[in-house]
Amino acid sequence: MIKGAQPAETLGLIAGFGIWSSAFIAFYGLHGALCAAGGAPFARGGMIAVLALHLIAHGLLVWWFARRVRGASGGAVFIRRVSLVLAVAAAGATLWTGVPAVLLKVCA
Repeated sequence: MIKGAQPAETLGLIAGFGIWSSAFIAFYGLHGALCAAGGAPFARGGMIAVLALHLIAHGLLVWWFARRVRGASGGAVFIRRVSLVLAVAAAGATLWTGVPAVLLKVCA
């Protein structure tokens, strides 16, 4: 264990990609369910809502990690910085996954 880091801080390493995973499942699950049920008129609005909610969650996570990096000392600095970088990368991955779901034709 890294001196100065709490065991729960290692969960920060997967938090951002946990949100990305949730967004990925929600995008394609919602898309499939709405298209199969004939809900094509609602699909685009649903995709936009899913993307917005997950990007807000990413923003809050990045903000929280950024605050924790400033207050870190010792070995906790490394884990907190890596968690922050991974959270930013996961936000980018969510945007990369979500923009086509929002912009492209729905229920073709």
